[in-house]
Amino acid sequence: MIRMNPRREVHPLAGVLAGFGLIAACLVLPVSHASGTILLVVPIAIALLLIRPDPAKFLRLLGATLVVYLPMLLVLPRSSVAQGAATTLVGVTMLGTMGYPALHDAVTRLPLPGMVRLLLLQILHQASVLLRETVKIKHAIVVRGAIPRGFGGWELLHALPRVWIPRVIFKANRVAHALEMRGYGSPVPPPRDRTWHSFDVASLMICSGVLIAALALRVIL
Repeated sequence: MIRMNPRREVHPLAGVLAGFGLIAACLVLPVSHASGTILLVVPIAIALLLIRPDPAKFLRLLGATLVVYLPMLLVLPRSSVAQGAATTLVGVTMLGTMGYPALHDAVTRLPLPGMVRLLLLQILHQASVLLRETVKIKHAIVVRGAIPRGFGGWELLHALPRVWIPRVIFKANRVAHALEMRGYGSPVPPPRDRTWHSFDVASLMICSGVLIAALALRVIL
């Protein structure tokens, strides 16, 4: 479930649909106009109000986003960079904070063919494996004091793929063998029981309203 605050959680399907609604709003806003670029703060603000992430974690996310997107200002228009940064902030805030169990429940509730849902679940699982392996390699580098500075930093960056890629491939092969032995591919694992509440409906309606307003603004401008 998406943790909203210590006393409230939002339905996984409502969280996913609301997140995609805000992401779509960021993408359709007419950033070619100054007003459209300024209004990118609205989906970000709505995401923060709904999810209420930990301030320290959000500041780290903001810092990472700036590190990635600020260099793009040298080659891309400011409006496009702002749109990309806003989309990243909204997507990670709304969907990245859900956790694997909530994403699993949301995918299993989508009106899709069983094989498509199984494929999406496997993509989520492999993404979580990839993230865990990346974190482990990062911790190993920090513990061994391999700080990327100067010429040694370039050597580290050059050697990193030769360590990271084989480990990820090894993990993926193990998962594939385990799935094959367990006969994965027949029934879709059932989601956990979770009833819709008024807050779930309100969150979905708010995000849908933001998307509709963004579409209307694009038509008007």
